[in-house]
Amino acid sequence: MKLTAIAALSLSALVSNAHALYSAGSPVVLITPKNFKREITETEHLVALEFYVPWCGYCQRLAPDWDKAAANLNGLVKVAAVNCDVEANKPMCSYFDVQGFPTIKVFPPELMEDKKNPGVFIKKPSDYQGPREAKPIVDYLLSMMPSNVRFVKSIITGKASQKTVSIDDFLATENATLPKTLLFTNKPTTPVLYKALSVDFNNRMLLGEVRNTELAVVDQFGVKAFPTVVVIPAGGEGVVYDGQIKQAELRKFLEGFAKAAKKKEEPKEEPKEEPKEEPKKVEFDPTITEITSQSALTTHCLSLPGLCVLTILPTLHPDDPLTAAAHATTFPLLTSLKRRAFDLGPGQSPFRFLWIDASRADKIISKFDIPADFPAMVIVHPGKKMYRPFIGAWEEQGVQKWLEDIKGGRIGSWKFEGEMEVVEVEEKVEEKKGRDEL
Repeated sequence: MKLTAIAALSLSALVSNAHALYSAGSPVVLITPKNFKREITETEHLVALEFYVPWCGYCQRLAPDWDKAAANLNGLVKVAAVNCDVEANKPMCSYFDVQGFPTIKVFPPELMEDKKNPGVFIKKPSDYQGPREAKPIVDYLLSMMPSNVRFVKSIITGKASQKTVSIDDFLATENATLPKTLLFTNKPTTPVLYKALSVDFNNRMLLGEVRNTELAVVDQFGVKAFPTVVVIPAGGEGVVYDGQIKQAELRKFLEGFAKAAKKKEEPKEEPKEEPKEEPKKVEFDPTITEITSQSALTTHCLSLPGLCVLTILPTLHPDDPLTAAAHATTFPLLTSLKRRAFDLGPGQSPFRFLWIDASRADKIISKFDIPADFPAMVIVHPGKKMYRPFIGAWEEQGVQKWLEDIKGGRIGSWKFEGEMEVVEVEEKVEEKKGRDEL
């Protein structure tokens, strides 16, 4: 078969599924235009945002690992997702130049001035290109975590980083108003829990870290064991934390000493929708719609989302019993396939089953390079301009497996240009008249 173009896309990109991949109870934060500013722009935490569409096979495979990563990073890194199949979200996905799914972008805590819009500050994300599994995702995001922790020493000698301070300078920082916390530790790296708390309490409490090798500071606070957390209230004496060093417990303890948090503007409550009536039960309609004109093609295929499964049947001819046989065997097959799709439930199948007489399908046959061996079948996503002709034995089991492979994203697809066209009846009459005049 001659192919017009080969796209490196999966036919999973053709399958439309109305259901999101993450439930309301998921640890993944669901992003919309209404909460983007609050959840991403205004937070000081690192944010990993997945751009996905629910019909994408790769997105479906990532979802359990993304959920697991979100649970493991709870309170440390915000793990979020946006459904780019939702109409209201599409401008957001376009703004961040999302070219494929899933795309993972990591938003830093810092705001930067937008060069295109002076005076406007935005966050510039980077793309995550690593393995799409929970552990490497978690490891990468933990390595990118921001930290406001100061490294506290007894004295500073030689060059030191901007985050390294002497104990005297640490305690003198806004001494009258800003409470401090010191973590005395024998670990070589700052715990991620402590990094997260330093972000949570930014501008409300100064967090410092003292290594066990800083003996003068250790002796100054009478520390005997590691780890030990000491809170120094503004202008007061140190208070030793004697609870378990776990995120929730330690945060609650520090909250009792920290400066009051600034109140954030509460989002306006959206008007509640009136309770909807239960939808009426839809009965199965066995009719396979015939495409007899361009307007019928537009109404039943081109103007609708999802996939058109278009079967081309030979024109019935009284002198050719094979044409009648093709019709007699094909309609039960199509009705059975339609019934299987219907039984999956509302919104679960992307397929619409249609048929067209070969005499009206000349332009479709030519566009998709379909062999004139009828019955023939082609599946088309008019919105994405992609198609796939059926190749194989004309029997229900083979066609059903082909449809399942398409829905599961296990078959390649091709791109087409221009529009699908039906040969109108009048057009055929004019052509015949022209031949008679010759």
